[in-house]
Amino acid sequence: MSLIKQFVKLSIFLFVINNVTVFAQDTSYRFKNFSQKEGLSQSTVYSFIKDDLGYIWIGTKDGLNRFDAVSFLKFYPSNTDSNSISNRSIRALVKDSDGYIWVGTDGGGVDRLDPKSNQFIKLCDLSILSECVSELNVTSLNINGNKLLIGTRNRGLFSFHLDDKIFKKEIETSSTIWDIVLTEDFLWLATSGGVLKVEKNLTENFLPEDNIRALKVLGNSSMLI
Repeated sequence: MSLIKQFVKLSIFLFVINNVTVFAQDTSYRFKNFSQKEGLSQSTVYSFIKDDLGYIWIGTKDGLNRFDAVSFLKFYPSNTDSNSISNRSIRALVKDSDGYIWVGTDGGGVDRLDPKSNQFIKLCDLSILSECVSELNVTSLNINGNKLLIGTRNRGLFSFHLDDKIFKKEIETSSTIWDIVLTEDFLWLATSGGVLKVEKNLTENFLPEDNIRALKVLGNSSMLI
């Protein structure tokens, strides 16, 4: 092989390697830790979500936090403010199509938060039915169309229709519902007693001896547990 051909091949090889290196550098990430030292109310974080205004809401074991990329604004229950959050322990957060954030608390049920005013309304104050359970230990939330799904600790699965304001019991189970996942055909529940697959009135239980904390639907509709 001539020296020219060797030089051309070596140049191409070095060019490819150099670009791979640059590409790898461009996709690297820098992490910064935020804890109580930076103003977070509690270091045990259960959930977080971004609202339509750009704020990050963080649910912790002791307080709800709003983060603006610089500082934290903390929210706690108040006996003198009827529009305050219902409980200090925030287990789940989900946002609806109107921009409201639904806050699942561990002992105070569910609150609806308006990020524009930072005011909370208890779900049972919105419900048109007197049978609404206000002191639920909520462990998971999800929204299916106009229906808010509420997973609880040992009380089963509840729902709240966002338009009709009707609260009702959907599924009875003594297991804690840690995660709620929706697919085209089924409702899946990750629980302390396995995975529940729900289709209309039919419920199947998989891995009943296992405590399943989270589920993930892959692109081919298979389930990652």
